[in-house]
Parts: sequence; C-alpha cells; structure tokens
Amino acid sequence: MSGKFRLDFCNIRGLRTNFFSVYAHICFHQPDVFALCETQVSGDSDPQDFHIPGYHLLSLFVFHRGLVMYIRDNVVYQHQQQLDCNDAEFNTLWVKFKIRSHVLHFGFLYRSPNAEREHTYNGFDSLSESITRILESCPNSEIVVAGDFNIHNSDWLHHSSHSTPEGRYVELFAAHNHLAQLVNEPTHIPCIEGQPQNTLDLFLTSHPDKYDVKIFAPLGNSDHCT
Repeated sequence: MSGKFRLDFCNIRGLRTNFFSVYAHICFHQPDVFALCETQVSGDSDPQDFHIPGYHLLSLFVFHRGLVMYIRDNVVYQHQQQLDCNDAEFNTLWVKFKIRSHVLHFGFLYRSPNAEREHTYNGFDSLSESITRILESCPNSEIVVAGDFNIHNSDWLHHSSHSTPEGRYVELFAAHNHLAQLVNEPTHIPCIEGQPQNTLDLFLTSHPDKYDVKIFAPLGNSDHCT
C-alpha cells in the first residue's frame, strides 16, 4: 500500500482453477493492482477468459509458470515490454505507473525453485540493468521489485530455514540497487506437516517509508499468502 495506492500480489498456483478466488479478492478488496505469478495458463489461451470488470489485464501466459497483472481502469500505466523477461526459469513483467505526482516502476517476477544458479544470477543481473535504464531516463522514479523469488537466506530474511548462494545473491542485488525488503512474515504454507514455513515472496522498494505491508491467507488451493 502506497498512500491510497494498493498493490497486492501472490503466487496463485493456477489461475484457471483459482479464478473464482481471484475474482472474489478483487471484488472485496478492490486493489489498484493485483499481480499473480505461476498462473500455469498455456500461451494460446484467450485473456478474455480471465477478464474482471473494472480492470485491465496484462498477461504473460506460459504453461507451468506465467504472470498476469490486473490493473484498475482508472490507473494510469504503461507496460514496459522492452524490460520484460520470459526465460524458462525466470519471468518478469515491468509496468510504469503514474500515481498523482510521482512515478512508480514495478517489476513483478517469478523465479522457478528449480532455476539453475547461473540462470538466477543472470536474471537478477538483467533486473539490475533494467533498474539502471529506468533511473537514467527517470531519475526520480520509485522502484518496486516483488514476486515469488523462491530463495533462502536466513541471515537476511526473518523466516528462512537456511541460506543458499542464490539467496545471498538476491540480498546483494537489493543492496546494490538500494532496495529495502519489507516482508517479515512467512509467505509459503507447506502442504507437508513438519516442513518449515518460509518467506519466499518478497517486496523490495526504494521508498520503504511509503508502505504498510500486510499478509493475507492463501487464495483457493494456492500454498502462498497474498
């Protein structure tokens, strides 16, 4: 939440099977933006199948992964397609928002838990390059990078069962780009009893004082909080 601007996101683990829950969340909470990853919708699907009145839909449909963003009709935005990434293990969707007198660039991402280390490093290096390009053309822009990072770093995240090189690399990525991580509760609710709850879904921002982060229960059969 930035002022009166509400930005929700989650790993939906199947948009088609959980569409009713997504629809209900939007109708009840009316966020300005609702970003969903791991939509698991094939690339030849019709976006109109997922239309919700009062919202535009940006979609990057890819089976087993994929991203969508629902944006309220009254929100001024521009899809920054030249910054998007559609790698097999790392997806990003970039949107520029005009919120009253300031500009927000939002990079929404999904990183596969099976992503190879080199692909992870390359993906976050590409994100850093995108942020540099944004700030060169719009120096006063706010930067937000959020989504399902699927990383572990017990020295950085309050709820992380262990640390990995990928998790430490993301911490360096955030520090390099002067981004603060604001999610301090577990976001992944494991299906197997005894498994630890981890913070896999992160919210990185250049303007942390503007945000009030709240965690909601998973939607439908997703195992990630909203």
